[in-house]
Amino acid sequence: MMLWRVVNKSLPIHAELIKRGINCPIICPRCHLKMETINHLFMECTYSVKVWFGSQLNIKKIYQPVQDFTTMITDNILHQKRDIIIQLAALTYNLWHARNQAIFEDTFVPKACIIQRAQTSVQKYLQAKEKTPEAQQHSGHTSNESHNNNIRQDSRGSK
Repeated sequence: MMLWRVVNKSLPIHAELIKRGINCPIICPRCHLKMETINHLFMECTYSVKVWFGSQLNIKKIYQPVQDFTTMITDNILHQKRDIIIQLAALTYNLWHARNQAIFEDTFVPKACIIQRAQTSVQKYLQAKEKTPEAQQHSGHTSNESHNNNIRQDSRGSK
């Protein structure tokens, strides 16, 4: 959902809100130096740049200077492996969440925390995905087969 909102330019970024007649500060809530646009928030703000390049998620391999963040997202969705897209989505979401914490809670979230949150969300997503019946079928086991195997192993161990 996050990447869809980025691609469709539907995030309530300050510059977009002002275009719609909503009175709000236009300055970036993190660096306080430039107008908050999608490009600034996710690509140009020194805070975001440090997150992208500090991440262990291999995002630095796909981050290249481009004119538009939405173009970068769209290109990566179309041309990157699913794992990279998941990592990209996690970092994008966590940057957005940290931005909202700065605005609504007056909280500064360190870049290391954003990176850790993104890594954790990727791990949780992949673990949850492994537990789906579809993933178990691809591994050759259904949930009933796994359950039956566990029962058989338990009954052997109790003898």
